[in-house]
Amino acid sequence: MIRSVRIFLSICCVLPALVGNAHAADLTVASLNTLHLGWGASPATQNKCEQIKGLMSKADVLFLQEAMSSSLPCTELGSDVASTCSAVKGDSTYREAYCFVYKTSKITPIDFQDAPAASFSRPPYAMLARVSVGTSNHYAWFADIHSIFGNSPKLRQAEANAAGSFFNSLATTTHEAVEIPPQGFAVVIGGDWNLGVTNKKDVYQPGFTWADPQASPALAPSACPRNDATSLTAKGDPASPYDHLIITGASLVGDDHCYITMNSLSGRDWRKNVSDHMAVYWGLTFK
Repeated sequence: MIRSVRIFLSICCVLPALVGNAHAADLTVASLNTLHLGWGASPATQNKCEQIKGLMSKADVLFLQEAMSSSLPCTELGSDVASTCSAVKGDSTYREAYCFVYKTSKITPIDFQDAPAASFSRPPYAMLARVSVGTSNHYAWFADIHSIFGNSPKLRQAEANAAGSFFNSLATTTHEAVEIPPQGFAVVIGGDWNLGVTNKKDVYQPGFTWADPQASPALAPSACPRNDATSLTAKGDPASPYDHLIITGASLVGDDHCYITMNSLSGRDWRKNVSDHMAVYWGLTFK
């Protein structure tokens, strides 16, 4: 059984749902802040790896934040699952890596790109990949982000704004072997932003004006979830709207709803054994 909540883009509410796979979308993307994956005793890492494996039963590509080394410590995710990680990033003694976990039957990495270092404490890390959909191939950039928390929302807003510039640039950033599609590459950026995309009135917040489809009609981005709690308190209760996936609507269509999930665990057990963030995932279809 999968315990999750479903986020409806059209009416911005949270409803309980029991679901398996998102549905027959072309691609399902997911994100999870792993809370120091690789730190601590081996049982702690194993608990996290088991839940990552569970998420890969639903997702084709999973964005991980707070991996504490440049290689994933999870060794038994399945015969069709591989991973790739960035170098560790950070301008202090605390450093972490971004990792992509993906199904090899669906995703073939081609190239990698770091966001400009001057604009971030941990520059987002992007992967250009070939995505197999039936007998067709599509190309997409997947970008992973973990924004600074800092001592002021203005720092987070500045990083979110810089991430928008990176997001926009990836649509026309290519590897020599791949031609840029007429509408630009599909781009998905996701992770822990430490901010809500919108406020409770569904107004786009400072730092995320680029994610407003009315403000950016060329790429017509879409975000999910936008303002639903994804972090957890120490007791495992939903807290803040920090985790989001944002797509280029010029080349992708998101399902009407995305999901926030803790697999089959309770909030208390997930918080104790996995992370202080729930995972999010979203089914996408190429135009």
